[in-house]
Amino acid sequence: MLNMLGIKTLDYLTAMEFAFPKLVLDGPLGATATRAYSYRMVAAFAPRAKYLVDIAKLPRFLLIAGSKDEAFVAEAYQPLMSSVTDKGQYQLIQSVSHLDIVNAPETAIAITGFLASLK
Repeated sequence: MLNMLGIKTLDYLTAMEFAFPKLVLDGPLGATATRAYSYRMVAAFAPRAKYLVDIAKLPRFLLIAGSKDEAFVAEAYQPLMSSVTDKGQYQLIQSVSHLDIVNAPETAIAITGFLASLK
C-alpha cells in the first residue's frame, strides 16, 4: 500500500520467510539456504500487468520446465506464450520438479541443442 503512495523506503524488509526442516539447515549446504525474501524480491517475481506485451517482444527463446513443477503450471506456458509469439521452443521434462530442473541431464541436452540451432 505504501508503494502506491510512492513510498518505497521499506521495500528491503522481509515479506516472506521459509520454514526449512532442521535437517536441511544443519546439513552441509544449510548456510546457503535462502530463508527469506524481501518485499522487493517478492514483487520482482510478479509479471508486469502487460506481461503478454513483454512476451511478444522476446527474441528466439527456449523455455524449459519440469512436468512435476510445484510452483507453476508447466503445461500452461506454451499455449499462453505461443498465442503472442512464434519465437519460442518449449521443452517439458517429464518427472522433474521446479528446483530439480536445473540439475536434470535433459536440461543440459535441451540447452545445448537450442544453442546449436542459433548458429
